[in-house]
Amino acid sequence: MRRVDQPRDLPAQRRFHLAPVEAFSSIEAPALVMTGSRSPLSQQRTVERLVELLPHGTLRRFDGVGHMAPITHHALIDAAIVEHVCAS
Repeated sequence: MRRVDQPRDLPAQRRFHLAPVEAFSSIEAPALVMTGSRSPLSQQRTVERLVELLPHGTLRRFDGVGHMAPITHHALIDAAIVEHVCAS
């Protein structure tokens, strides 16, 4: 998401340019989308929808891991990224 300079009196959602949902279907690169079973439900639903939209999207859900997995479980996340890159 790219920040755009706009007056601060606009509502927060109007201060950012958001990609239309359809734009994700044009991404041809393999995409690894990760979440944890302890992540907020809204985040889990968002990544599930994102993977549906990405033509080459892969969802990895880690049991017992929360939203901060790149910090709290970095070895697990690092390994998943390496595996994804090597397979792509």
